[in-house]
Amino acid sequence: MDFLETLFWDLREKRLPLTQELVENERVTSSLMEQVKETMGVAMADKVDGIYGEHEDIACDYFFRYGVQL
Repeated sequence: MDFLETLFWDLREKRLPLTQELVENERVTSSLMEQVKETMGVAMADKVDGIYGEHEDIACDYFFRYGVQL
């Protein structure tokens, strides 16, 4: 693992500040995932959660590296 990757993951693990916007977003996300579980089952909800998590990791990594370039 190179230095930038280590720094990225260390920063990625930090907890976001609990702003009103973040709390509301987490509430909505949780509600939607419960609906997915009820409608499509736990396995599909886990797949959806996993793929969105991977997408977020890829996007954050891209923007982090872009910011370091600047």
